[in-house]
Amino acid sequence: PMFQRMEVSVTGAIEQLGVAKLSANRRPAYVKHLRFCLQSFAVHIGNPPLSSVTTEHVEGFLAKVGRNPWSRATYIARLSTLFEFSRRRRWIVENPCFFLEKTTIDQTPPTILSPADAWKLVDLCREKFPNGLAWLALTLFAGLRPQEAAAMRWEKIDLAGRRIWIDPGISKIRRMRIVEPRPAALGVLSEAKDLGASLPLPLSTRRKIMRRLRVLMGWKAWPKDITRHSCASHWLALEPDAGRIALQLGNSATVLMRH
Repeated sequence: PMFQRMEVSVTGAIEQLGVAKLSANRRPAYVKHLRFCLQSFAVHIGNPPLSSVTTEHVEGFLAKVGRNPWSRATYIARLSTLFEFSRRRRWIVENPCFFLEKTTIDQTPPTILSPADAWKLVDLCREKFPNGLAWLALTLFAGLRPQEAAAMRWEKIDLAGRRIWIDPGISKIRRMRIVEPRPAALGVLSEAKDLGASLPLPLSTRRKIMRRLRVLMGWKAWPKDITRHSCASHWLALEPDAGRIALQLGNSATVLMRH
């Protein structure tokens, strides 16, 4: 059937996309990052009517922000989310990202900490930022995702029973899981509790701690997922049972072996 296409600006489409994603129960952090990426695109092209956006507009934006294949792929995925949403709403006829060349990404080994550097990080956190020690222990020694560790509560950690309960509300995959951590995790968590370490840990506090620890460790940037990747790598070396460890990490064995 024929229909009258509604004229919507890029920023108008972004706003409605954000509302729709929140209504669909997507994580607020995801929606915030989605809006950030898309709004930078809107600013770059001057917020024209959505129907006038072309593949050339997208390529020009990617030339500015997609400095490496990972960044390029991320921005393409975010832009495609906007355009597919808009196409379903019949604001546009086709997705400009459809005509882009596919980005090839070379897989590189993740950065992990040696045992000596892991304990150096713990010692610095204990000395300088004891408030964040529980968060660090959960992600470095129990393999929780940093966001999961920051959202944990002490009542979900059973030190005597050697169990950590991850509720669906804080899990990336929205499923409950039980982690049975190794002794190092239990020891540092017990110490952190005695020191009054905070759980949950606010994002602003976590960022401040990470920034200062990065400087003390002599890193130019905090390596992506370095604590969780370190935990998974050393755990697998100690217990070569990928299936069991992947379950506790909230992954599949395939994802574990990939990283």
